[in-house]
Amino acid sequence: MHNHQRKNKFSIFSAAISNTAKTFIREGVRKVFNPRNTQISLEGTAVKLNPKIRGWLNYYCKFNPRVAGNVFIYLNGLIRRWIEEKFRLRSKSAVQNKYNLLVQTNTDLFVHWKKGVIY
Repeated sequence: MHNHQRKNKFSIFSAAISNTAKTFIREGVRKVFNPRNTQISLEGTAVKLNPKIRGWLNYYCKFNPRVAGNVFIYLNGLIRRWIEEKFRLRSKSAVQNKYNLLVQTNTDLFVHWKKGVIY
């Protein structure tokens, strides 16, 4: 009998959010929120989206919150586009300033803002 040395091999499992899940979340957001529709309020949008956001955060942030939270940066981009359309702002800095003011004065508006995903 030969004594074979076995090298220990370890698989590292990184439970991160899949691209399919990211697409699913983005599609879910877009079904509720179209930034070109300036007739809707952000408050109304938040009421519709917050239960979904809460569920997505609870499910996907269990293992790697930073990676999952990055998906909501997409939603923040849509909110910036809504601000741009709603207030007819054409400079990026004006849009960003309005967005920053909105986040600072309404931190509890969206669940992901409460969790610190504000970029």
